[in-house]
Amino acid sequence: MQKLVQASRVRADCLDVPKDARATLTPTSRIRILGYRNSCRPIHVAVFIEVVHREIGVFFSIHWTMNLIVSLRVYAVDAGIVKNNPVRDVKMPKAKTEGFKPWEAADVEKFYATHPEGSQERLAMDMLPFTGLRRSDIFQIGPQHVKDNIIEYRAGKNDEWVYIPVHPDLRAILDAVKKEHLAYLVTPVHGRPFKSAAAFGNWFGQMCAETGVDGRAHDLRKTLAQLLVESGNSNSKLKARFGWRSVSMVNHYTRKADKRKLAISSAAKLNENSLTPQTKSIEGLTPENKAKTNT
Repeated sequence: MQKLVQASRVRADCLDVPKDARATLTPTSRIRILGYRNSCRPIHVAVFIEVVHREIGVFFSIHWTMNLIVSLRVYAVDAGIVKNNPVRDVKMPKAKTEGFKPWEAADVEKFYATHPEGSQERLAMDMLPFTGLRRSDIFQIGPQHVKDNIIEYRAGKNDEWVYIPVHPDLRAILDAVKKEHLAYLVTPVHGRPFKSAAAFGNWFGQMCAETGVDGRAHDLRKTLAQLLVESGNSNSKLKARFGWRSVSMVNHYTRKADKRKLAISSAAKLNENSLTPQTKSIEGLTPENKAKTNT
């Protein structure tokens, strides 16, 4: 009875419930809504996130959920709807994903074998791995961006300038493209530039699926990044090439690079710039010949 009396004093309009739904609220529901608003604690949010992680198991879903809850609680506090924001004390779960998967050589060959020269599919496949541009940038690249055989473009994602020397093979391909639009890539059906990054990405993804290749446009960006780091390019060069601002982003894209190739490359560079004349070949240096070298 006491709860009913308390519930009767709770005004439905203070719950920010739509008018057509207020009539359906029972006194108990009103108490529960107000109680949840003001008694939610970090442990409640943490348990909720744990359930999402266990039931769904998708990292991006968890982060999307966390960001949504944070935004809602911040708004609610600012609007005076609730008194506390328990989400701020909950740590974001760490990523457990390998991210985009680089293309295999067999996949590239299969794509080339399926789509002939002169097709838009082939042009996209030529431009993506040669430039390493994001899909949000590649569909806008045109002749106006090529200066002194270098693609100069301000990346749309972070507003960083990107400088990409045009490979001779890519140069020949671009020279053969008709200069009818401000973009090299056009839709195969209507022959007009793609309207958005999503439009291009979805089209290319569909082409990959029809070809039987498990890859996407952004996967080729990661493929090129790994090839460049395996070739001995420094972090500074990679940042300038891909428009990255931090070394952490370089590491994010290249952490799966072939470590064996990197080790061999570093040994070769050490041979070229050795501080001592002890040996001319460090690769394959065994304890036995190492001892001979030191004598």
